[in-house]
Amino acid sequence: MSATQMGKIKKNNFIDALWKLNNQEKMDWDEHYEFDYEKQKSTKIYLYYNKQGHIGSWSKGYGWYFEERLPKQKGEE
Repeated sequence: MSATQMGKIKKNNFIDALWKLNNQEKMDWDEHYEFDYEKQKSTKIYLYYNKQGHIGSWSKGYGWYFEERLPKQKGEE
């Protein structure tokens, strides 16, 4: 599964874009903390899910999504 990068994007704009890519269907989210032992620093990552699983993530101003887990866009069936 490969991620499609959305580049630098505000979190609310990312959520709106992901919501549209998900055909405005229900999404859940969770927070995950990744720890870098070399830098002794923790990074918060927001994970977004639909009924197929993990559909995208956002962290530190950057977002990405997994097209394989998103429903086909209306009109693309």
